Amino acid sequence: MDVVEAAGCLDRAVRQLRYDSRRVSAGDLFVAVKGKRCDGHAFLSQAYERGAQAAVGQGPFDPPAGFGYVRVADSQRALSQLAAACYGHPFQRLFTVGVTGGDLGVAPGNVQDNSDAVYQIDGDPVLSPDETALNAAVLRVAQDPQGRHPDGLANIPAIAGRLPIPVVSLHTIGDLFVPFSMEQIYARRAGAQGAADLLVTRAIRDHNHCGFAVQEEEAAFAALDNWVTNGVKPAGDDILTPASVADPEFGCQFSVPGHANYPACAP
Repeated sequence: MDVVEAAGCLDRAVRQLRYDSRRVSAGDLFVAVKGKRCDGHAFLSQAYERGAQAAVGQGPFDPPAGFGYVRVADSQRALSQLAAACYGHPFQRLFTVGVTGGDLGVAPGNVQDNSDAVYQIDGDPVLSPDETALNAAVLRVAQDPQGRHPDGLANIPAIAGRLPIPVVSLHTIGDLFVPFSMEQIYARRAGAQGAADLLVTRAIRDHNHCGFAVQEEEAAFAALDNWVTNGVKPAGDDILTPASVADPEFGCQFSVPGHANYPACAP
């Protein structure tokens, strides 16, 4: 975390990590995050009154006696870092074949195999010293025999677009792991199944895989809940019209400010 300053009692163990002050109980660590509708920093005192041991935020706060407060540059980023630490950095136990080149282990049912692949940097079939070093260092992965079945279907279910219930889908437009075109294929398949009215898609201006801000996730879930509960279908983005997708402002409607490497949307 990028700590700006720290004050109060900070040498105590905490029980749970909370960003909703209404759920704080004795011994918790409260992280104040500025949301779309309200600012968690307004509830720092409430978190203290409910028994929180300490709090993290990005605004100034004078902690009461016995209460610790850590001021950071970005409390939303701090929340994700703290959550990762609290749960033992689960992302370190995940592995995507061909991306990291690490040795974190391969998921059961892996369908990839690069055991005999020869990687080259240029078009010359004779391996250069750099290419020899590359091939010696690259992680080799063998296909799991259970990864594919006799009918050819891998351990990844086919997506037909037959939607029995309302769906609100978020997708980052710069995702290179699961390209945005996959979301478009999903929408076309839903349309072919007569289920277009059950799918709402929101484009988010970020280049990370699932790089959604908490506010964007909360807004989408609230919209889905209102749709299911009250029958009010939420707004979404037109992802199938080329002119809409090519618009420089594409994704602005549901993206909150602050996504890296994307220009600010017009107010």
